[in-house]
Amino acid sequence: MREPVGGPERWRSLGRLLPDDVRERIFDPAFADLMRAWLTTSDGRRRLPFAFQAVSTYVGCFPIAIPRLFVHDRRLTRFGLVSLWAVGILASVALLIANLAQSYGPYPP
Repeated sequence: MREPVGGPERWRSLGRLLPDDVRERIFDPAFADLMRAWLTTSDGRRRLPFAFQAVSTYVGCFPIAIPRLFVHDRRLTRFGLVSLWAVGILASVALLIANLAQSYGPYPP
């Protein structure tokens, strides 16, 4: 039997945005427990919408997932390296603009 279009299974796709190891070890088991609880609870006893519960499960993975975007196996990931370069370039440009603004001064009245 096919799941309805607006069913709770569509929220599983949130896990694809997480790193693989976080998705496999944390999000998928938590989502499976959430689905089991949702499907075995009668409609009258459901207190929160499933979307809210799924998003809160996804956000609960952030403390583990965010650092893994930058460092994995004690090495900087590609995303971490690009982020580090971007921050360095933006800081350099900001310092250059601040230095130029200070050395030229304001426009004369």
